[in-house]
Amino acid sequence: MFSWWRISKRKKLQNQPAPAAWFAIMERNARFVTSLSSEQRKQLVARMQVFVAEKYWEGCRGFEITEEVRVTIAAHACRLTLSLGPYGFDNLLTVLVYPDTYVAQGRTALPGGVIVEGDEPRLGEAWQSGPVILAWDRVLQDVRHPGHSNVIVHEFAHLIDMIDGQADGNPVSPWCADYEDWDRRLHREYETLSATYESGRQILLDPYALANRAEFFAVATETFFERPGVMRARMPPLYRLLADFYGYEPHPTLPGDHAAGTDERSN
Repeated sequence: MFSWWRISKRKKLQNQPAPAAWFAIMERNARFVTSLSSEQRKQLVARMQVFVAEKYWEGCRGFEITEEVRVTIAAHACRLTLSLGPYGFDNLLTVLVYPDTYVAQGRTALPGGVIVEGDEPRLGEAWQSGPVILAWDRVLQDVRHPGHSNVIVHEFAHLIDMIDGQADGNPVSPWCADYEDWDRRLHREYETLSATYESGRQILLDPYALANRAEFFAVATETFFERPGVMRARMPPLYRLLADFYGYEPHPTLPGDHAAGTDERSN
């Protein structure tokens, strides 16, 4: 009964036209929309309508949740799910937004089995079944100056990774006929990147990708969506693996993302 009720409610939401203000917000904060096909844009907006309506939004430390906040986060999050199931992020209940960098309790493993606990500054984090937490000043920096990092994409990639219950960089793919082979090849790309970095050579991905497999998947997803042209030219096997996973290839939206010669880093 609940499933029928939710499907019916979603259809009703999606049959209503999105507010005109949404498109002005996306023009400022989600420039990638111009690179989508008309059908993809329609699908994106439909998913955003569900996402905005169903999630509980809360501003932290006095931050006000506005329409711009909801639409910006929803657009970049739902971009990841255009080919991943009917809606995506159904297990997410809450989105928390801070005005800027916030402090949270952290645990760091040191050599010898020593665990150090203490407060640490953060720009975002994701937890299985939510919440997703974001710092708004970093969100705006990323979406208005696209091309390298995207904290929304990063944290929602973690959420996709955790759909199977684990944050291990081993996400379940609905598209791969031989998923075990896909995962083996993804792990090989992680090992290759690690060896390249340890040899002293520069790498395309942010070195934070080498922290563990979960961060590798999240950082690689950022680069795939933010710099698809460069990734396709410099890291074609990883690009193809992510295109297979997400079910489509994002088109470059920036002049500097069309050719290998636009970036001096390799691998």
